[in-house]
Amino acid sequence: MTEPTIDFSAAETISENIINGFIDKDLVDRDTQKAVDLLIEKHGKKLFSLIIYKITNLEYQPAKAKELWDGIVSHRYHLNKLLRRDTGVYVAAMDYLINISNKYIKKPIIIEDSYLQSMRKNSLVDTSTGLYNISYYRKRIKEETAKAKRQNSPLSLLLIDIDDFRKITEYAGREEADEILDEIIKVIKVSIRSSDIFIRSEMGEFIIVLPSTPNRDTLLVGEKLREKIENLNLKKKVTISGGVATYIPDSNKKETMDILDIAKSALYQAKYEGKNRICNYETERRRYKRIPIKEDLKISINVVAPAVLQKKIKNLKDISKSGIALYVEDIQMNKLDSIEGFIRKDENLIKFNGQVVWSNQIAENVYEVGVKFL
Repeated sequence: MTEPTIDFSAAETISENIINGFIDKDLVDRDTQKAVDLLIEKHGKKLFSLIIYKITNLEYQPAKAKELWDGIVSHRYHLNKLLRRDTGVYVAAMDYLINISNKYIKKPIIIEDSYLQSMRKNSLVDTSTGLYNISYYRKRIKEETAKAKRQNSPLSLLLIDIDDFRKITEYAGREEADEILDEIIKVIKVSIRSSDIFIRSEMGEFIIVLPSTPNRDTLLVGEKLREKIENLNLKKKVTISGGVATYIPDSNKKETMDILDIAKSALYQAKYEGKNRICNYETERRRYKRIPIKEDLKISINVVAPAVLQKKIKNLKDISKSGIALYVEDIQMNKLDSIEGFIRKDENLIKFNGQVVWSNQIAENVYEVGVKFL
């Protein structure tokens, strides 16, 4: 994952007064200047990107944002001198971007700032529950991953799905389904920290992002939520299933998987095992003992689909009841890719359907791939 240009939550905290203080300390009071100094200390050169985004709703890298900002400040000075009044930073910015440097905004649309802020918020919020939606997750997870890297701290994700929620909606009706949804949301809200991020991703599915939280603690959070929801006094007994995954920063390791995809794999496992349970991705990978594959074991693999993979398998690493690990040349397999084929042990031939659950580059054009049997 690449670090995002804009910290959207930080941009929202920047007021016009703070922007004026960034231009000239004499324009603002002491408290505002203190806020300006804190922003400079916290964000450094990235503050230019935040300010330009706040003023124009356009995203630029810090260097380009600094160039634009210098142009806007200079243009504001000349406008004020010409008109003998303070035009304000928004007017100066719009005039500069449209008339002076018109390559940035070719078809301007005037929108009231309060309405713009409302649109931004609504585009990131699930209208039926008031929770953040998946669009917000995609923006925020980049920020949280970047923060985890800077702080060298774990970032965990708990993916929760209400068991058979679609059937509940079909047979019990929308009104009862909404009541169940509301009760579950209430339980989750009072059970997580203020620093955790609560998101509705799909119909009965929720994402909880837990910054600075190790895998084991996230699993405990999931188990407590599962028990509370199972014991709710509702018209219909309701349970949840969940998947836990953790991102641990490692500058020496190439990132090949998205944390949400990993949590989904654990959630699928929870559903497969009978629902009403929380599965931990790390636990699922290590639950069965892996046996190193040596020549004397006489184990071989024949991949049918994708057929091209068979010629690219360098050798096998290990095998367990749940899956197999192998080394592949030239082809980088992606998370959730399907693999079909046969495994031969002596004279025994076993057909398998598998799914890639992890992939690590271990050398130039050589990848270690983990396949889970389905």
